[in-house]
Amino acid sequence: MWRRQRVLRVQRAYTLVDALTEKPVIADIMGSSSPEVLIAGVNQLLVFENTENGFAAPVATSFATTSTALATTDLDADGHIDALQSDETSNDVVTLFGHGHGSFSEARRFGVEAGPIDLALGDFDADGLSDVAVVNVDAASVSVLFGSRALVCR
Repeated sequence: MWRRQRVLRVQRAYTLVDALTEKPVIADIMGSSSPEVLIAGVNQLLVFENTENGFAAPVATSFATTSTALATTDLDADGHIDALQSDETSNDVVTLFGHGHGSFSEARRFGVEAGPIDLALGDFDADGLSDVAVVNVDAASVSVLFGSRALVCR
């Protein structure tokens, strides 16, 4: 006979005053093999560190953006997870290069067409580097940012 088991429980809830993205992103940005939760906010990226006691209160990385989408990948092939956010106000993709312990470099911006609202990642040109497809709602277009070895030089 099957017995029901509880598989989910609420650990704690956090109030997010300025969260902009509809979906959190899960990525191991600390390099600990336990993934963190990332949420884009107004002018910040919120990181909930995964600890042995559950998730810690969020730590914010501040930078100027009005993010509508968030994605993570190792964009510069250094072994550390990087965060990418679309900025609908300035029409660019904001990239925060990860250092592997939860902190990020200063934001770098890559221009796209008007109204970037979503991001998709893949290796579109089969060169072994992550590329970014950006949906631009105001321009009714898709921009593709191809990964480049030049990104490794910061």
